[in-house]
Amino acid sequence: MADGGKFSDGEQHLLAVLSDRTPLIESVPMPIRGNQTREFSLENLFNHHSPTATKKSLTVEFTGNPAWYAV
Repeated sequence: MADGGKFSDGEQHLLAVLSDRTPLIESVPMPIRGNQTREFSLENLFNHHSPTATKKSLTVEFTGNPAWYAV
């Protein structure tokens, strides 16, 4: 309630409390052609020293034709 001498104003409603966390999505291209074998390091995707980084997960998607992602 706000009070200013002869006048006052206030409301009584539930207020939504929003989280201060922001989901962060990072991607790493992994180009592989034909029968090629390659190794990729994903270590830099996880910040192990951050006290606020929680609920970490890793999803790997693969397609033989990347043009399908545009469709």
